[in-house]
Amino acid sequence: MKRTVFILLLVAMPSTLIFYSFHWLRLQAGAWLGERSITDQEALNGVRPVFTQLPAGWMSPMKQDMNSVWEPLGLRGTHYFTFGEPQTIISKFAQRSNPESKYYQAWFGVYVISGGENRFTLPGNEIDIEALGRLAQFDQIARLKAMGDPQPAATWTGFIRQDRILMEGAGRPCFEGTIVSHSDLTDRRDLSPVRLLGMPPRSRWEDTLSPYHPLTLKGIYGGWHSAELGVTIVYYGCGSVFTTHTGVRMDYYQEIKQDLIQLAEGVKMIAVGRMIG
Repeated sequence: MKRTVFILLLVAMPSTLIFYSFHWLRLQAGAWLGERSITDQEALNGVRPVFTQLPAGWMSPMKQDMNSVWEPLGLRGTHYFTFGEPQTIISKFAQRSNPESKYYQAWFGVYVISGGENRFTLPGNEIDIEALGRLAQFDQIARLKAMGDPQPAATWTGFIRQDRILMEGAGRPCFEGTIVSHSDLTDRRDLSPVRLLGMPPRSRWEDTLSPYHPLTLKGIYGGWHSAELGVTIVYYGCGSVFTTHTGVRMDYYQEIKQDLIQLAEGVKMIAVGRMIG
């Protein structure tokens, strides 16, 4: 549905509106084109996820090959993810960048990791949540570096086992975990990840928050290894918890937790090259 709306709007909108809504169009175009291209790693994986239950307010999924990011870990794979989309077609930033939005700093994503059975599973094919925590910690630091944080930090502080989530026809392990870290809120415009997401003007948040302010990412984590497919599938979804300069504590995770569970339950794995909808 979003793809149809995107195409119709692109054809119908006057040039002035296209100019002012360029950020929204760029995100939608990136997601649309990404779904129709196959990266080398994706082809090697042979499978990819689709998000069949995308709640209102979430961006059409995007993807990123992680080989260069994960090179220090000796891992290869692809990352598929979504986040809070721009509020309107003329918004200059995604709601994920907006401290006033429940989607602030939130992600939902799926990693498809080549192999991985010796890195992320315990005896009995149970997922190793501690290993997933270390991966989440590593990726959060890498993301903060890419967003210009001069002192990126992320510490996996623990997890609690939750009820299993029905995914791909089976009850999959689910843990609620926390990472003490930083926001990627910034007024820099010289970095491509910042330009991709967009940022609200500093005047909107500087009285209550600082760039790269401390926060906790709280979320759901889980996964499984498929011997049949030869990949490890990891899902995660997180929201932010932080305190403003004025002492107001914000817990956006509780506001979006059901969205994250819905997204996880809607993950379906399909063969690379197959089109959806």
